[in-house]
Amino acid sequence: MKRRVIFRVDGNSQIGLGHIVRCCAFAEMLRMDFEILFSVISPSESIKQIINSVSTHITELSDKDELVFFKSLEKNDIVILDGYAFSSEYQKSIKGKGCKLICIDDLHSIHFVADAVINQSASVSIQEYSIEDYTKLYLGFDYALLRTPFLIVAKIKREIGNVSKAFVSMGGADSNNVSLKVIDAIIESGRFNLVNVLIGSANKNTELIKEYTKKQSNFRIQLHLDLSAEQVFKTIQGSDVAFCPASSIALECCAVGIPLFVGFTADNQIGILNTLVKKGAAINVGNWNELDSSKIASKINECDFSIDFCNSMIDGQKKLIDGKSGSRLLEIVKIL
Repeated sequence: MKRRVIFRVDGNSQIGLGHIVRCCAFAEMLRMDFEILFSVISPSESIKQIINSVSTHITELSDKDELVFFKSLEKNDIVILDGYAFSSEYQKSIKGKGCKLICIDDLHSIHFVADAVINQSASVSIQEYSIEDYTKLYLGFDYALLRTPFLIVAKIKREIGNVSKAFVSMGGADSNNVSLKVIDAIIESGRFNLVNVLIGSANKNTELIKEYTKKQSNFRIQLHLDLSAEQVFKTIQGSDVAFCPASSIALECCAVGIPLFVGFTADNQIGILNTLVKKGAAINVGNWNELDSSKIASKINECDFSIDFCNSMIDGQKKLIDGKSGSRLLEIVKIL
């Protein structure tokens, strides 16, 4: 009988879908060797659909009472936490049930009692963490939580020959509707003739973006809603420059290999952003929320879009993402 791995993770229109997507990527790496279960507070139908791609076991929790989750735990379970509501005391409660515990982290802001902590950012050091003596830290892009198509394509060299098609993805929720500003800026810059826009299922601005698109009769805008991992991969591969926050989508873009305009929409993205920029794998846009479309357009027009420069950026990305993180992460779980 396979050992159980339980993902305790949430997602919605306020916090986005990033935690859900990367946990599903992790689950995909593990499901041949473990029984995969998810526990989620009030998951929407779209979130259930995302999770169902890797597991049919979803426990729906109340936002006022998580006793159902703790009562479901069995000794020797492996619990994986991904989110900002899981305090040291929360972790201790899980450990007290006799479970092994992994925390996926990107803020290093609390004391961890987990057996392992995974942080995809390479810009954080071991010294910045408060942990128990037994806690193992796994830091950097070697532990990138990538979905299967991106693990595969990361091992393949890529070069681009022209720069005419843009790709925009501002997260599964994009509550500040940054996507619309970026689309407007791309049109204003005059540097592209097509923009592929990925819109997540938790995005409440979808209708506004659709209405905007209808009015742009002189510019090609293709909207992509609720795509599978394979479809996202093909959309990125069919583009020449990507505009996104330094979240999971940026790592997926690096796996494919595409020049990156990267900023942040939340503080937890700054670590990945700093790593990408330091390694010459991306151009730093800054805080997407504070930029208007004219400033974004100016940044686009200031950029060197020569083929040599773009391909040097892709080379930097391929050095960071080697496509082997799935096997590394599987081994981390196996030894618990």
